[in-house]
Amino acid sequence: MKVKSALFLGVLAALAMPSAAQAQVLVDTIGQAVGNSVNRRHQAWRDSCIAGEVAPPSPREVSAAAASAEETMRAYLARAGASAPADVTAIFVRRPFRPAWEAEGQGAALAGISDPLAHMVSGGTATIGPATSFFRSIDGESALGIWQAVSPGAGRLGYYRAIFMRERRMFRLAKLEVFQGAAEPEAIHQYCFHIGDIEQNRASEAWHAENDPKARPDWEQ
Repeated sequence: MKVKSALFLGVLAALAMPSAAQAQVLVDTIGQAVGNSVNRRHQAWRDSCIAGEVAPPSPREVSAAAASAEETMRAYLARAGASAPADVTAIFVRRPFRPAWEAEGQGAALAGISDPLAHMVSGGTATIGPATSFFRSIDGESALGIWQAVSPGAGRLGYYRAIFMRERRMFRLAKLEVFQGAAEPEAIHQYCFHIGDIEQNRASEAWHAENDPKARPDWEQ
């Protein structure tokens, strides 16, 4: 209804102007009205998603994303394990934001990383199988996965926590974290657009239910 009202008022204003100006105002008015409508629908969908009201990706969609992410990880391991330091820039996204690589919380330039787990794999003292946990975002633009490095005699030697972004129909690395040791990887979960957004929304709702009297049923107030 708001879109129709804005469009109607814009048309009335345009009719009072010379023809050339009318045409431009009509184009601008229609474009703005359509844009506002699309933005509202998109925001409503985002709100529904983080509220858990949108279905997660289908198994087929997840499988396709996982296959692409696995290919990227294999390319990374081959390059990172071939030399020290290694240049892994080509494995990461090329979008206009800064990709990141970290080992035990310490960052390094992509053109000169030294990855102890990759060297264990290349040296034959560790193996890395398929992701032990993997989620594609509901909007389809990113993915998050855990890959573990293990040794038959020593068990878990470390793991990778990898964030991917879709680029040219592939999921390329946006951030890779390297952890050494036998510690259990922190659990990862399904998300909508940003990692942790569903959990954050649930925590916010729980806090408001606990602390905001207006959010409670009448009999609890």
